[in-house]
Amino acid sequence: MPRTGPGFIPVLFFLFLALHTGCAESHNGVQSDPLAAAAATKKADLAERFGIELVALRLTSAETMLDFRYRVVDSQKAAALLRKGAKPYLLDPVTGARLMVPSPAYIGPLRQTAVAPEVGKTYFIFFGNAGRLLKHGDRVTLVLGDARFEGIEIE
Repeated sequence: MPRTGPGFIPVLFFLFLALHTGCAESHNGVQSDPLAAAAATKKADLAERFGIELVALRLTSAETMLDFRYRVVDSQKAAALLRKGAKPYLLDPVTGARLMVPSPAYIGPLRQTAVAPEVGKTYFIFFGNAGRLLKHGDRVTLVLGDARFEGIEIE
């Protein structure tokens, strides 16, 4: 019989830790797609305000969770996102729903924290998507305290 007790949960958790990377196509270093140019501007804004670079926001776990991956580009700015007391959430602008970080009893919050974030390191945050509220292509807002980053598209 398969094991499904509390010890099984950490095993599942580590299965989600595979890193995902994406790339944008360009011709001679210039992006020709206006949507790609707008996305690049949003990514630059994310780096400026939060000190992070978006790697991916993907549905996972049978679409019941969102896997937010980001790379630190400025450790001082990223420290706010990575501190233990931070309560980041995703906001669905259509319904107003807040998608929080799940915190299972035996594991704790499904996100990484760091006292001193490392530049170039990729970190993760999982957000709950109960009822499969959000789908591929939807756009959400990342909220951390008073800071908001709008228009992150779910891959």
